[in-house]
Amino acid sequence: MESARTNISFLDPADFEEALEIFLAPGALDYIQPLRFLDRAGHLNRLYEKHDEMISGTNYHLSCRLKENKQLVALLNLSGMGGSGRKFIGYIIRKDDWGKGFASELTEWIINFAREKTN
Repeated sequence: MESARTNISFLDPADFEEALEIFLAPGALDYIQPLRFLDRAGHLNRLYEKHDEMISGTNYHLSCRLKENKQLVALLNLSGMGGSGRKFIGYIIRKDDWGKGFASELTEWIINFAREKTN
């Protein structure tokens, strides 16, 4: 799976260390209230929970790596809303890559993915 600038794959424990770097960058979670108070162990536990959700087929959690150097640039998810049948999109982008159009690129990609994978 891919977007214009990234290769996209299902979240894997091999991604977790780089994901933690994204979460723990100063200011990266200032606008995501529930996550900004977690420490490293809390984020790692949450990553394992997300991985388990994906394996069970409950939600989609994806890693997005730059094609040019394979660096993790974002985490992307498509999750259910409490049995309503609705889905929501979530993402976090590496702070160094804010303002470079990744939010738009990955949102477009996940909407197309959702159309294919959900009803």
